Amino acid sequence: MVTVHHNYVQFRYFRPEAQSVCVVGDFSSPQHGQVRMVPVGQGYWLAAMRLPSGAYRFRYHVDGKWLTDSGVFGIERGPYSCDGVVCVAAEG
Repeated sequence: MVTVHHNYVQFRYFRPEAQSVCVVGDFSSPQHGQVRMVPVGQGYWLAAMRLPSGAYRFRYHVDGKWLTDSGVFGIERGPYSCDGVVCVAAEG
């Protein structure tokens, strides 16, 4: 699940059995790579960030496996598999 409020984006993913969850997307820089998510209880993992307006493609990296979030703004075919899409509206 992804929520957007202005330019604040919250990624929340349910993977109770996971040991490590990251979100990787157009917003990830080569210097910083994957954005580590933190467990917040009851099987959920969370990452939050501010993003400029635009559409971003992303996937989750869970214990070495790539997964797509189907409960997002849309899904697009990427070069390796399907990517989730999150849209951040322009402020104003």
